[in-house]
Amino acid sequence: MSVQDFIRTVAPPPDWLERAWAGARYRGIAALTPEDTEAEIAAYRRSGEDDAADLGGS
Repeated sequence: MSVQDFIRTVAPPPDWLERAWAGARYRGIAALTPEDTEAEIAAYRRSGEDDAADLGGS
């Protein structure tokens, strides 16, 4: 049993997090580097889009 298997057995992640990870793998963004992630966030912020409603925000 790997450490990751042990952790998932003892303290499994919530369903929403499992779905987020699956979605990231599906879209191919699970392997982004921290620099890539920061660049994506900066580009989103520059775009001025506001999709908070899509995330359950108000």
